[in-house]
Amino acid sequence: MGDFWLIRGSQDVDICLDNIRTYLKQNGVNRPLKVQLKPYTEQRSLSQNALFHNWVRELVDYFCENDYPITFVEMKKILKNRFLGTEDIVIHNTIIKNQLRETSSLDAGEFQKFLEEVQSWSYEMGAELSNPADSQFQKNRRFSEG
Repeated sequence: MGDFWLIRGSQDVDICLDNIRTYLKQNGVNRPLKVQLKPYTEQRSLSQNALFHNWVRELVDYFCENDYPITFVEMKKILKNRFLGTEDIVIHNTIIKNQLRETSSLDAGEFQKFLEEVQSWSYEMGAELSNPADSQFQKNRRFSEG
């Protein structure tokens, strides 16, 4: 969540610092800010997102079949709350507290971890989720297992 600047090499450092300085002057600093440097990874893939939506549908079906009626939107919110938590959103001078984190803000690695947590929880609940061998999720899992 929030603005970020990508540094591809040492030639970008001064430009990045200038952009941060300009941003802070334009927006002010009216609460503590966190500056974190971490390796850049691509945003979550469309394949990962599609798999998540399939899993949400499968979980809705599973819970409804087991006398726990729930909608797609409700299930998605439950999973986001359980595994991603909440964050405060700042819009100009307004702070909206405890909003569910959006999956669109996750990078591919964070989304992979989220999917693994959803899958594990689903098994604990007794629901088996589809898991195509050619999905990005499975490719990432095979890659991480070496």
